[in-house]
Amino acid sequence: MSEQDTVRVGLLAYGAIGHEHNLAVQATDGLELTAVADLNPERVAAAKEIAPAAKGFADAEEMLDSGLIDLVVVSTPPNTHAHWATQALKRGLHVVLEKPMALTSDECDELIELAQVNERLLVVYQNRRFDADFVTLRSVIKQGQIGEVFQ
Repeated sequence: MSEQDTVRVGLLAYGAIGHEHNLAVQATDGLELTAVADLNPERVAAAKEIAPAAKGFADAEEMLDSGLIDLVVVSTPPNTHAHWATQALKRGLHVVLEKPMALTSDECDELIELAQVNERLLVVYQNRRFDADFVTLRSVIKQGQIGEVFQ
């Protein structure tokens, strides 16, 4: 994969789930962690232990404006998800958003529209969706092995 094909990732907030996202980025060809933003400098330092070349930021807006990232993973508190996703999409960044996507269906609709208008990806991270048991159950349902599923 050429350097041009590499997606530069920024992590917005680095708590326990931020650590997991960092490990996932490290394990995925074509992704490079280039920036991390957190108010706590110890958390930024923890992220850089795994990705030493990543630039640390105390200010999220500064990271979003840095030109160092193509995609941001938003792992902030749930009541701020819509705000930060909006800020990233308006800057032309792709967004992976922790669940919940937003607090209201109107906010969700606004984010979807903003992603479409800006031709950016907006993905809500559903961490269990691809676990083996969920994949197996989806296959069993799709094949009709347990009859019609209502709910």
